[in-house]
Amino acid sequence: KWIYGAAGTERDPADLSWRTCCIIPGLICMAFTFVVIKCSDDSPKGNYRKRKDLGLMQKQSAMKHLRAAIHDHNTWLLLIQYGCCFGVELTTSNAAALYFKEEFELSTEAAAAVASTFGWMNLFARGLGGFLSDISNAYSGMRGRLIWQLVCFFFEGCVLTMFVIVVFALFMTILPDSHTS
Repeated sequence: KWIYGAAGTERDPADLSWRTCCIIPGLICMAFTFVVIKCSDDSPKGNYRKRKDLGLMQKQSAMKHLRAAIHDHNTWLLLIQYGCCFGVELTTSNAAALYFKEEFELSTEAAAAVASTFGWMNLFARGLGGFLSDISNAYSGMRGRLIWQLVCFFFEGCVLTMFVIVVFALFMTILPDSHTS
């Protein structure tokens, strides 16, 4: 925003800046891609190509693994759960800034900052959930992972139910006041 404001453009700097704010992180990601490819190993035991050339690893058939994944009911269960969760996350992230701007009369920047807290929360929660799921998987296999997901979904349902109750109570509190004025 400051760059566009200093350039003296006729258009609103906030309108222009949000469109170009992803360029620098995108360039950093592209550069980091090359760093990862050049400087990292495929696994803790080394690169797959070298391991296959030395005879330490058998060549795997991608179709064999894809077929096994397609026939595993856990794959479909996780796919549906992840699709639903990520779909809600995308919808909320896309609508949150506009909601905060319109409902609370915030500036575009302030609304985006408030809405970004949801994305940052998801970034933290996704990593923590995956970490705890991996720990559950290490102790109890796939059953442990599914139990961990069941626990998370249960608490998510409880929190959403409390949220609906609070919003409904707030709505019922505000509704009588709006008819009197």
